[in-house]
Amino acid sequence: MRIYAIYARLATGAMLIALWGLVDSPLSGVVFVLALLGLSAVRYRISPYRVLGVLEAALCVGYSFFWLPALLGLWLPGIGLLETRWDAVERELLEKSYQDRSER
Repeated sequence: MRIYAIYARLATGAMLIALWGLVDSPLSGVVFVLALLGLSAVRYRISPYRVLGVLEAALCVGYSFFWLPALLGLWLPGIGLLETRWDAVERELLEKSYQDRSER
């Protein structure tokens, strides 16, 4: 699942960059995209995913007052939430399989 989440993050970032280039956008969009890129990169090094999701959402909503397509960046916290939930389910299934093996 992790590789699919990385692909989804890259696709969202590419769409943001394409929108920034196609639509009349403020120059500060570069800072916005770089900040989202940094938060996405940090996600794979730091464990408190919820804090990063809140930061990504706050950044997207805050910047949408300057540039409306920034709301597309709200996909990133959604992807992070899905990834976190998927990891928890995988961990739970692995623990269950280990318990089943130990019982046998």
